Amino acid sequence: MCCMNEMICMNEPKKIGIVGAGWLGLPLAEHFRLKGYKVFATTTNEEKKTRLTELGIQSALYSEDISAPSWFNELDWCVVNFPPRKSSDYSKQVKDLIQRLPSSCKLIFTSSTGVYPQESGMVTEETEVDQHHVVSLAEKVIQHANRDWYILRLAGLVGPDRNPVHFLSGREVSNGQHPINLVDQQDCIQAISALVASNLSSQVFNVAYPSHPSKEAYYTQKAETVGLVPPVFSHGDSPGKTIDGSKITRLTSFNYNYKP
Repeated sequence: MCCMNEMICMNEPKKIGIVGAGWLGLPLAEHFRLKGYKVFATTTNEEKKTRLTELGIQSALYSEDISAPSWFNELDWCVVNFPPRKSSDYSKQVKDLIQRLPSSCKLIFTSSTGVYPQESGMVTEETEVDQHHVVSLAEKVIQHANRDWYILRLAGLVGPDRNPVHFLSGREVSNGQHPINLVDQQDCIQAISALVASNLSSQVFNVAYPSHPSKEAYYTQKAETVGLVPPVFSHGDSPGKTIDGSKITRLTSFNYNYKP
């Protein structure tokens, strides 16, 4: 017969940490809170820290100049979600962060399809990456961590108050014939949630919506929809690259539901 302490332990919600509760991380933290997880989050902004606390999420300020909070050593899952621009030595900060986590803590790293060189054709998770890219170097740190890990190479992010057409409006844009590779914020959240719910071994996934119209067609239509001046497009010779994000739909319960 189980003792009372064991029964309490069995019913205790999983603890998940979101390191970098910004545009993607904050709604991700709220998503897991609503699913019943005990959620922790970090930010570099005092105002966002207050907002997280108001949402019922235990939060802390954290950066390369601010020590990791003590609750790092309690986590079952950790989503590493802060960008390289927040760090002077990105891969070192990622490595230092991992060393603060318990060995049982599983990692999800939000990488970028920017690690793939600017080449043409279909790009899968097997396509060679730029080994010197700052995010690729951080991926290596994740892959050498002695624990379960998942790397999500996210395509260009769109969603609430965020679409490139707003800063491309009226500008000259090269290679208008190239396909777009984008993914909505909500699809990113659902992809991460599906990984947490899975029992997969460590691996890499691209996350990109399966429709890839040309930049010219997509941004012209988007500009017209929101009443902006469309960009002016030039055209090159290369067909551009198309990110294949289908692997995660084959191996998890995730499906793309939000068209960029």
